[in-house]
Order: sequence, then structure tokens, then C-alpha cells
Amino acid sequence: LQKFLIDSNGILKIKNEGIQITGNFVDFKPHGTVEIIYKSGEKYQGEINKGAFHGLGIITTPNGISFACQFENHVEKGFGILKDSTGKLIFGEFNGEKFEEHEKFGDFVFPKPEVTPEHPEINEETFF
Repeated sequence: LQKFLIDSNGILKIKNEGIQITGNFVDFKPHGTVEIIYKSGEKYQGEINKGAFHGLGIITTPNGISFACQFENHVEKGFGILKDSTGKLIFGEFNGEKFEEHEKFGDFVFPKPEVTPEHPEINEETFF
């Protein structure tokens, strides 16, 4: 099992914590594009660098709130989009745990991560 998880792609279930991770693993840690489903029902879809949210990611909560932004070492950074439980899209800027709403972005396009086949362009029409 250890050799499988060192550098592999698959599903890891941590039953005692109620976590399921689907994606790539490097040195026993999730790495690259992954999906993590937590016991609470919260879900993370996006990029991870050796276990930490790093790159473009989307977090969805069980109560219907979602947000997408760039992450740096598990911290939200830069422009992002928040979708509230009614489906309303709110544009703003993340700086750590703080989200500052902006009244208008005009022709806002979510910042792209490094161009790879796994990352389609995300904008107001394609986001959620």
C-alpha cells in the first residue's frame, strides 16, 4: 500500500475522519488536481501542492454556498467569486479569511492558473 500512495492516482478514504480524496498523490500527500469530500459534506475541488490548497480551487459547503479563488499554501488569495445559497454571484477579493465585495468587475474573468488541459477558462457564465 505504501508504494501505491508514494506516487500514484486514485482514491484515499480516511474512514475515522470521514474524508475521501480522489486524485494524485506524491510522497504520501495529495498533489495536483484533486477532489476532497469531508464528513461535514464540504467539498474542495482544485489544485493541491503536497497536501496544501495551492492554485485554483472551489470550496462548496453543504448549505449551498460556494467560492472559488486562488490559494497559496492553504490561504485564499486574490480575486474570487462567492455564490450564496440563493445562487447569487458575488465578486470580490480574498485576503486570507477576509472577503471584500466589489460592486462591479465589468467583464470580469476569473484568473487562470497555469494553462493545462485540466483547467478550462472560468468566467461568470461557466463558473457554477
